[in-house]
Amino acid sequence: MTTIIAVCGTMGSGKSTVVEHVAAALPDCEAIFEDDFNRTTERSLEQIDLWWRQGADLGKLDLSLLTQHLEIRCPEKRHSVSTSSSAPRRQNKRIILLETHFGRLHPALSPWIDFQVWIDTPADIAVMRKIAQLSAEMQAQHADNQTDGLRWIEEFCRGYLTTTRKLFEMQRQKVRQLSELSIDGQGTALDVCTTFLQSLPEKYLPEELA
Repeated sequence: MTTIIAVCGTMGSGKSTVVEHVAAALPDCEAIFEDDFNRTTERSLEQIDLWWRQGADLGKLDLSLLTQHLEIRCPEKRHSVSTSSSAPRRQNKRIILLETHFGRLHPALSPWIDFQVWIDTPADIAVMRKIAQLSAEMQAQHADNQTDGLRWIEEFCRGYLTTTRKLFEMQRQKVRQLSELSIDGQGTALDVCTTFLQSLPEKYLPEELA
């Protein structure tokens, strides 16, 4: 049976980089990214803030496209997902690394996840990484329009102060608590990925790495 390892962290924590690099390093390993299926990221800050004020019910964040994809990629897990989540599961070396914002905290994902890792990156580092990344992308696309870039940075910072910061705190308090492993995300990509591989239980690793 396929093992699904959730890799969680805040925006800018480095979880996507970890998933990409570790998936490339492990044989018979597939990377799946929640944002490829999650339409929540297309919501405005006003919509997200309204969702927060209404109770921040994660079940209202539609991940049906993602769970449908998981059913296709590992159909043998469907029976265990549809029954008790505490039922014993056979282990083997095939791994899906699932990059996800909330992991087991989201009710639709919880029964699919066998092991969860939290990438623990301080909020200031995570925010600066994200601003640097997106600013570089904007410069490449609109190198002749600095006003657009400055306006985007202003909106990003205002959004962080009013909305994004609350999501960060929810993730840090609740998602980390549901994770079997927490890894310091402050180092280089190589350092973090090396720690990730060294910290995984041996039953998930191929014999040559165990």
